[in-house]
Amino acid sequence: MPISVSEPHLSFNSLSLIWPDGTPCFENLTGAVSAPVTALIGDNGSGKSTLLKLLAGTLEPTSGSINRPGTVAYLPQDLGLTPQTTVADLFAITDVLDALTALEAGDYSEELYDRIGDNWDAAEQAQATLAASGFSPALTTTDAHALMRRTVGTLSGGEAVTAALTALVATRPGVLLLDEPTNNLDADARATLYRLLDTLPCPVLVVSHDRDLLERVDEVLELRQGALRFFTGNYSAYRQAIDSEQDAAARHLREAKQVERQENRERIEAETKLARAARAGATAQANRRGSRMSMGLAASSAQRSAAKVRQTHQGRLDAATATRKARERDIREDQAIYLDLPGTRVPAGKRVLELTLRQGTGADASPYQGEQKQADDGAAAATPLPERLIVQGPERLRLAGSNGSGKSTLLRAIMGDSQAAETAHYTCDYRVANTGYLPQRLALPQDQSMLQLVMAANPTLTEQQVRDDLARLLFRRERVHLPVGVLSGGERFRVALATVLLASPAPQLLILDEPTNNLDMTSVDWLIQALASYEGALLVVSHNEAFCTQLGLTGVLTLPALT
Repeated sequence: MPISVSEPHLSFNSLSLIWPDGTPCFENLTGAVSAPVTALIGDNGSGKSTLLKLLAGTLEPTSGSINRPGTVAYLPQDLGLTPQTTVADLFAITDVLDALTALEAGDYSEELYDRIGDNWDAAEQAQATLAASGFSPALTTTDAHALMRRTVGTLSGGEAVTAALTALVATRPGVLLLDEPTNNLDADARATLYRLLDTLPCPVLVVSHDRDLLERVDEVLELRQGALRFFTGNYSAYRQAIDSEQDAAARHLREAKQVERQENRERIEAETKLARAARAGATAQANRRGSRMSMGLAASSAQRSAAKVRQTHQGRLDAATATRKARERDIREDQAIYLDLPGTRVPAGKRVLELTLRQGTGADASPYQGEQKQADDGAAAATPLPERLIVQGPERLRLAGSNGSGKSTLLRAIMGDSQAAETAHYTCDYRVANTGYLPQRLALPQDQSMLQLVMAANPTLTEQQVRDDLARLLFRRERVHLPVGVLSGGERFRVALATVLLASPAPQLLILDEPTNNLDMTSVDWLIQALASYEGALLVVSHNEAFCTQLGLTGVLTLPALT
């Protein structure tokens, strides 16, 4: 287990960030990170990644102070890498390896010896560190220098994250900041990361939507509506605290509404009595039952009394309304969505996808059976692949396998990518024309709004119909006019899915490649609800076990590693 930390290794005080256009990201955040593993959670767009960048020092705050330990190691969502980045670059030993290569080529200048110093076995040490972390390429090669020269572009997403994280840990940082580290990791790689977190000698602050990882943390920080709250324990403990809080908030809201209704009834009753008294006074004056002076004084007194009564009741009603509004602000927004997608409906016997195994891939003679038992990523990889795969009707198939097994390659081949088709496990013989596809990396026009994109995907709808559909997907009011470029990652995904689900013709086959990457838990729940309304066939690649268990899968096809 990680060492116990008695004093905060990372703290910040009155931290604020105002964007150049004057929009605040957050203001006056104060906190400290001292638990072995702390999770930073919040909805997409709440500022989690921005806060990590501030703490890491890659972004400067508008105001406030940060107290950092000697070294802060930071792993961003995109790893901060390019496809040309080498493993040696990750370990910062490229200069040493270049000097060694020059020596082997016959250059014996003193400058090369200075660059190498005592690091003659830097490549071998880096390889041993990677092997200890379960990095597959380090376990399957004996040439450490060749391994160090491999580029990130030749690694799977999980391998790249594992290599980058291992290199960071090797620097022995005072605190480690991780932004969605389990994205693109298969089950084995995630297990490796979990084990690594259990042995780190420094505190870790991690942004993640991975439920399994969040159950392993010691503290939860929630960033919501510009405020930061601390909860002791793992995600389940946090969720229990929030649920109890919301139960109490709902009760207080009911009580506040009841008080407001009672005050409104009493105000109405008071107005009724005042109206009756006013009518009686008017009748008395009309009948001249008293002197003109006495009736005038009585009318003036009645008016003052009525004004005082009205003021009293209105003040009590205003106070009750203010209390009710305050209690409403304590209630978290309902994120439930509702869609009606009859155009996606597929008859049970209709063929939507047909694949044939490429020769030499190890097929058996059995056709694919839709009722395969669901397996974890990488499980049953040795089972021969079916020779033909036919998806019919509203089947829901998960494409599983370890990183590097070619899942994304097969999806691209199905969508007509000729380069992917050359190496994919299967060739695509048939695919229904109205197919929706969302790859891992979304490419949306940054300057167009969601309203424009959905209307372009379905020109048969009026603007009001599109706005109504977007409202059902929780895009309400003027937010539909915002350009995609200013939306959070989760919101951009929701826009991309909306353009697919609301397209004309509607998709009868929906293909999703790691759809929960970079989505917060609210957005994952949103996606599950949206897919519950979808009535067509589904083909999904995902390492998120909690997500997959809620999809109503009818089958799983596990791919072996590509050779």
